[in-house]
This record gives sequence, C-alpha cells and structure tokens, in this order.
Amino acid sequence: MAAPVVWINAFPGTGKLTAARELIRLDQSSILIDNHQLIDPVAARFSRDHPQYQIERRRERERAFDKYVLEPTLLSKTIVFTDCQSDDELGQATAQEYLQAARKAKRPFITIYLSCEMEVNIKRATSSERVQGTTTKLTDAVMLRDALSRYKMFRFENRDIVNGHGLGFYSVKTPVIPEFRDPLSTFIVPMPPCIARLGYPQHNVIPFMAFAFQTHGPKGELWLAPASNEPSIHNPYVTSGPTLNVSLNQAIRVQSPAGFNSHWVGHWITTTNNHHFVLITFANVINGGPDNSTDGCSANGCLIYSLESGGSSSSFIAGKLTTFGQDKLRIQFGDQYELHSLTNDNISAINVIANYTESNFSLNTTFQPRGSLLFNGGSGSLYWGSVFNQQWSSSAAYTTGTFAINGTRHTIDPKRSTTWYDRQWGEKNPTKGWHWFPIQLENGVRISTWVIPTEQGDAIKAFATALYPNGEQEVISVNPDIKPKDAWVSPATNRTWYGSFEILFLDDYNSVITAVAPDVTSRKFGEASFGPSFAFCDSFTIYNGTWKGQSVRGWGIVEQWPAS
Repeated sequence: MAAPVVWINAFPGTGKLTAARELIRLDQSSILIDNHQLIDPVAARFSRDHPQYQIERRRERERAFDKYVLEPTLLSKTIVFTDCQSDDELGQATAQEYLQAARKAKRPFITIYLSCEMEVNIKRATSSERVQGTTTKLTDAVMLRDALSRYKMFRFENRDIVNGHGLGFYSVKTPVIPEFRDPLSTFIVPMPPCIARLGYPQHNVIPFMAFAFQTHGPKGELWLAPASNEPSIHNPYVTSGPTLNVSLNQAIRVQSPAGFNSHWVGHWITTTNNHHFVLITFANVINGGPDNSTDGCSANGCLIYSLESGGSSSSFIAGKLTTFGQDKLRIQFGDQYELHSLTNDNISAINVIANYTESNFSLNTTFQPRGSLLFNGGSGSLYWGSVFNQQWSSSAAYTTGTFAINGTRHTIDPKRSTTWYDRQWGEKNPTKGWHWFPIQLENGVRISTWVIPTEQGDAIKAFATALYPNGEQEVISVNPDIKPKDAWVSPATNRTWYGSFEILFLDDYNSVITAVAPDVTSRKFGEASFGPSFAFCDSFTIYNGTWKGQSVRGWGIVEQWPAS
C-alpha cells in the first residue's frame, strides 16, 4: 500500500512546521513540504493582491504534487504538507487539491489540525525567531488577531471520507501545549489498530488516534469519564443554590394528560475493545388514562448509533407502566425498559435496563452523576416556549455496564465513557415543537441550548445555560435563527430533518458553534417514530466553533421535535 499524504492545517504561529518536523523525526524517510516552500517563490514575483498570484500558487502546488505525491518511485514515502487554508471558498478549493492528489495517487489522506489560545498564538507568531526569519511568515500581531477573530480554519467534513481503493481519511485535532517547547512531546501515543491494519511498519508512528470522524480529548479520545469524583448530590450549588430539590423531583409525576414528564439518558460509550457508540434511552410518564392513570399516554424508547460503522436503530413505543415509584425513582415498562435509583437519594446511582427486540438491542448500565448539575435557566425553572417547565441535567456521570447489539455483547470502558441524564417535567407540552442542543465541549464546558417557538406568536424563546468545570452556571441569550441546512427525508415517515445548524450566542464574544451530524444525509439516522403519525429526531452531532474567544470542539446531539 502507498504511504499517506499528511496535511497539517492551522493558523500562522501554531507550530505547524514544528509538528511536521516531529513527524519526520519519527519516520525519517518521509518528505516535508512546508507551505512557505510553495508560497515564497510566488511572493517574490507577485504581491498577494496581484491577479496572477493565486494562479502561480496553484501551479506551485501542482508541481509539488507531480514531484512528490504522484511520483511512482516515492509512493513508499509519507509526504507531509503544512498549510494555512481558511474556511472560505478559496481555502475549501485549495484543500480539495490535496485530497484529490492523494486520491489520484491512491494514497491514504490524513489531516491534522493544530490550535492554541489566541494570546499564545500571537506571542508565538511575533517571536524574535519568526520576525528575524527569511520567509514570508506572518509576524504582524494586529493582522493575526484580526484573522483569528474573523476566520476559522478549513476542516474536512465526514462526507469527504474516501472509501475504496485502499484510501483512508483520518481527522484529528492536536492541541498545541504552549508550556512545552515541543508541542507534540506530550501526546505521542502507540499506533492505533486502524493504522496498523493499513500495513504501515511499527516504527512509522504518527501521534494521533485515527477514526473515520473528528476526534476529541487527550490522546485522541472521543469522550472521557467525568473529571470530578464528587457525587452531584454533595455539590454546593446542588445543595445550597436557588435550585430544585433533585432527590424529591426524581419521583414527581404531573397530573395533566397534556403534561411532559421525561427521563432522558444519553450514554457516550467507548467499549473495552475500542468501539464507540451513542446509546439513548428515554421514558415519558404521562397521566390521562382511565382514573388518571398512565395507561396509553406513556412511552419509552431507544436510539442507537455506531460511530465506526454508521449503523443505527431506534424504537419508540407507547405503553402502560407496570411499576411506578411514588417516593423513589422507579419506572418500569414490563421487561422492555426499567429506570430506577440504586440509592435512597434518587440520584447518586441510577440503573437502566432495556430490551428492545425490534432493534436487536439490550443494555444494563449504571451511571453515577458527578460534579455540579446543570440547572436550565440557572435554577431549573423556566418558560419552555409559552409554558412553565422544570429541567435539570447531569451532564457528566461515571458509567459502567454492558449492552448487546445484534447479538454482540459489549462492555463499557468507564474511563472513556460518560452519560448525560436529562430530567424535565411540566403541566403542558409546547405544541410548536423545539430544537434542543445538549453540547459537550472537550474543554469541560456543558451547554444546554433551547430554541422554542411560542403558542401566542411572541418572540421565540432562545437561550442557553452553560455549566463550567468549576461549577459556575451562566444563562445566555441565543439568536433564534439557527440556520438549518443539509436536509434529508426519512424513508420511514417521509418527514424532513436537518443535518447541520449554527448557534450564535449573544454574549460579549459573539460565540458561535456549528452542529454537524456526520453523514446524516446518506445514513439518515436519529429518527424515532410511532410510524408516519409522529416522530422526532435525536442525531449524533459534532460541534465546533468559538466559545468566549477560544476555538472549541465537542460532541452531543441535536433534538428536532416537530409541532403537534
């Protein structure tokens, strides 16, 4: 198999060349093409605003592709390019040239993205070493600050993954650690199995974890167990803040047949054999049957998504509860679904048991909420569209257990898994639908974002509640225009859902985070339905953007709930 093309894309001053040289040190047969080798010969002849400048830049790239990427005698050598392409039309087109060259040569294509905090970035870019250098590297602090504020670097999306012909596409975020002289020295890791299977020699170690999606966290982990070991019930904000009594309201049951009484459990799982899954189970307990019972109006279900295979399944079932806790959390729908507390406080350890035969899915998991809980609206009491509502979330929980899909049993790795548990109830259910974005950023920030039309035609309710690692909570207004794109039509219900959104937070930083469900237009995952009469969509989502002036990435879902 041919050796890969490695494309490192980042702003000036983030350490692209240092990172590339470290890769070359690990495999000294590799060839490094620094972007200034392609820029400076053109810049010596044309100014950047000259009409011929971009034409000549492209010719330089084509010559490099012919000389290094496509040359048959060099197919055994890894070719490493550094680059700086923003996410505009020109940057997107230029990035595609590298991908197409790799495709033409039948080489795997590996992308690496580098980032560091803005002030660190500017300090690095204006260092005396760069200022006194002989290349055309950017060293103007004002220009760089402007670029960092206005632009973002281009990143390939999952729909660009190359299949067949021995080609691969691997994407990773590698954070530059400013405290260390060598930005890669802290996270060189063993060769992942998926790279080893490509047949590269063991000495050719590239410091990233490789999957067919963008990765997060230290050493390429997607998600990790909670950083805090403190049980949520002991957190000062939970015990002393202006908040709901979470122990008592775990067993609250609304009496309105139009009410909403939800327990939503999202598991973000890494298994002991290094597979990744998003497993969602949910139950809604509503009175309104004969003698105000829960007959007929309650429901439960699951949504399953495999990140490696893209396989998905869902169940959404209305039914009668067989067990119903009055003082202690216990909800049971026969042998199909059970959610119950293992502790007297109703929160410190919760067990989920499910068996959905139509989805060939079963699980038995326990999650233990850690750190502060997230109280939507700051206290857990809020207007949910036009109706009053209560909601709190455990956005990080220590998670253990097993599950089975299509007869294959998986064991959860608790060090690399977590759970978001959402508890919500109210006397009415909004009739105009909603969008909910539970955002889990890799820096530890958790953001619950709501966009909810109102029945009276008032302004759309659009707000977010952010929970920081130190326990602080912040409520922020959100632009209600979330720019839905990438529409897809469900083959089961013929409903239209969307695969990407943009969330603009109305804070002092104009924070903006985009939500993209990987390959959802082709894989069509996330819908749960009773059939064509009713459905909603919880799609696994990759988040990236800026938060409080810093570049961020993360994961979560987007929930799309249609008007009734």
